[in-house]
Amino acid sequence: MKASVSMTIKDVAFLAKNLGNLYADRKADIKNERINSLFADLEAKRVHLADTTGKATDSASLDKADSACDTEIRLLFTYAEGLCASPFADEAAAAEAVYAVLQQFGRAITGERYAVQYSKTDDMLKRLSEPKIAEAVKSVRGMTERIERVREAAEAFSRLTKTTVQTSAANSEKSAYVIKREILSLVNNEILPYLNAICVVEGDTYKPFLAEIEKEIARANAAIKSAKQPQQPQAVSPKADTPQA
Repeated sequence: MKASVSMTIKDVAFLAKNLGNLYADRKADIKNERINSLFADLEAKRVHLADTTGKATDSASLDKADSACDTEIRLLFTYAEGLCASPFADEAAAAEAVYAVLQQFGRAITGERYAVQYSKTDDMLKRLSEPKIAEAVKSVRGMTERIERVREAAEAFSRLTKTTVQTSAANSEKSAYVIKREILSLVNNEILPYLNAICVVEGDTYKPFLAEIEKEIARANAAIKSAKQPQQPQAVSPKADTPQA
C-alpha cells in the first residue's frame, strides 16, 4: 500500500491533513519517538504546503502539466502493450519491438523525481526515434501519434519548469510541487515502512493505527483513479481484408 504519485497538490494536502488527524487521535498512546518524529515532520510539511499553495499558481500549473505528461506516458505503455496482441502478425511484432524499448524505462518513471523522470523520458523518446525502432513505430497504427503526445506533454512541462525555476530564483521558498513530492516520499518511504516494521514486534499497539493509515491512503488513491484509460484498438480479423469471392 502506497500513496499514489498521481495525486495533485490538493489531494496530497488533504491526505496529509487526514493522516495528521489520525495521528493526533492516538498521540497520547504513541510512545515511539520515531513515529512522533515522522508525524511532526509530516505536519511541518503540510503547514509549509498550505502556506505555499496560496501563492503558488506556477506550482499548480507545473503539477497539472506533470500529471498530463504522466497520463500520456501511461497511455503509451498501455497502447503498445495492447497492440502486441494484434491479429496482424507484422503489426504485433512491431508493437513488441516498441514495447520492449518502453519496458527498458518502465511505467515507474512517472513516480520519479521530476528531474529524473524527464531525463528518462527524453532518453526514451530518443530511443524510439532510432532508425530501427522508428520503422517499427511506423508499422503500428496510431503509435506515432501516441509518442508525439508524450513528446508534446514533456516539452510543455520542460518549458513550464524553466519558467518556474526562473521565478524561484527570485523567491527562495520551495514550490508547492516540490513539497508535494516530499510529503509523498515521507509517507511512502518512511512512515509506512516504519509502521509495518514496528507492527512486527508491537502489533497489538500499532496495528490498529496502521490499519487506519492504510484505509485513508486507500481512500485517497481511489479518489484519483478516474484517469482515463486508452481505448484498445478494435481487433480486426485478418480475413476481413480478404476480398470475398
